[in-house]
Amino acid sequence: MKGRKSIGAAVLAVAALLLIAIPASASASSLLQLTEEGSPAPSGAAAVGVLVIIEDGKACTDKTEGALGTNPSKKVTVSFSTNKSRSCSTEWSETGMLEEETWESNGKVKIKASVEMSQPGPCVYVFSKFKPSETEPGETAAGGETSGKLNKALSSPVKGVCEKKLTRRFIVSAEDEEEEWFGEELI
Repeated sequence: MKGRKSIGAAVLAVAALLLIAIPASASASSLLQLTEEGSPAPSGAAAVGVLVIIEDGKACTDKTEGALGTNPSKKVTVSFSTNKSRSCSTEWSETGMLEEETWESNGKVKIKASVEMSQPGPCVYVFSKFKPSETEPGETAAGGETSGKLNKALSSPVKGVCEKKLTRRFIVSAEDEEEEWFGEELI
């Protein structure tokens, strides 16, 4: 009898977590609509993508220009083609750019980017996998951790100077021309 009670409690706990994780309004047929100041943002609207890679108060911030894809949609894609600006903390430098953000009606966010970051050593790391683990409800902002692989060809050949892999926090957002986050709503 005791074993049945434990299994029943586990099933109830899992069911409760599922109810919390899936909002009632997010049905399979919901479309995501990005908004500017409360009004629907038109497909093709100018957009700014921001990618920030952070460590111990130091950061590299990239801003790229692009356009909003089909809006509303189950997946609203923002594609970027031009670097607008880049700034890094002292001793860091960076190349590459944010290429695409896909905001989905189920709350998932997919990021396509390839960024090469140089740190003293010299140690050069390539960051290409950005999987957000945190999102800002109702806003086009997300964050998580990313790991960069050492680019041996561009890094110090001295053994022990550079770590093989570097893990950093990142924040990504999609913004309108005034650099305000797009809003998100399910319709």
